[in-house]
Amino acid sequence: MPRLLYKDNTMIVLELDNTFRSTFRGCRRKYFLTKHLNLATVHGSNALRYGSTWHAFIEGYYSHIKENGWAEDGKAIERAVSFGKAVWDHESSQSQAFDESDYRTFANCSESFLQYIAEFAYDKGHMEVVETEQVFNHIIELSKEEEALFPNLKTVEVHFTGRLDNQVRLSGMRWIVEHKSTGQPIKTQGERLNRSPQILGYSYAGKFALKFEAEGCLVSIHHISSRRTKSGEWGSINRDFKRIPQIFTTEDLMSWRFSYLSTCSDVVHHQEYGI
Repeated sequence: MPRLLYKDNTMIVLELDNTFRSTFRGCRRKYFLTKHLNLATVHGSNALRYGSTWHAFIEGYYSHIKENGWAEDGKAIERAVSFGKAVWDHESSQSQAFDESDYRTFANCSESFLQYIAEFAYDKGHMEVVETEQVFNHIIELSKEEEALFPNLKTVEVHFTGRLDNQVRLSGMRWIVEHKSTGQPIKTQGERLNRSPQILGYSYAGKFALKFEAEGCLVSIHHISSRRTKSGEWGSINRDFKRIPQIFTTEDLMSWRFSYLSTCSDVVHHQEYGI
């Protein structure tokens, strides 16, 4: 494993986002292969391709609304479809194997998006899109207590990095919105994401990195599923949508910070010693 890089020959620079933090905790070998060697599987995932495309639809839609407001000219939908198709084509070209008989098609993603708009028609006139796809790179400066707990981070410049899907004002209240797609029941996915490190991390970033004092994180979940019939064909498509608010205290965010720094400390240890 490569040695850590130094800044001005004195400080180690460590950049870690939610995805690579989760990868490191789950499988350190995969962390090394993906983060340091930029390797990726050639076997395509229909679920991930659909999820990436869904995210692109959302980005295109809300970015147009941020720039132009809630116009009724259909331009926001046109941009959403354009963004979605570009990502679908890109993802399809990157992997060698997709099950093209799968129900998670571009057409079904497009239909899901139109149903999403209808489901949340109330947004018009009540939601202000403050920012979309906001990138952050936040340096976490350790306190004396944290340096004592994580001594190998004393000479490390820790950067918490990432990207927030949306920052909005909904009925006057500020929210960070995180969009998810899933084949699981929404209740199951909502429980899995409840107080997850990812959602806590985004709330921390909103408050401390972007100075966006939000009520919390609004997790917007899109469910899509289908079952094969006895003949082998896919049955009817099940779709559902729900926004689940998650509100955290300052103590919750500080607990997340401690957990994040603990991971950073482990990353530094493993990379310094080539474990």
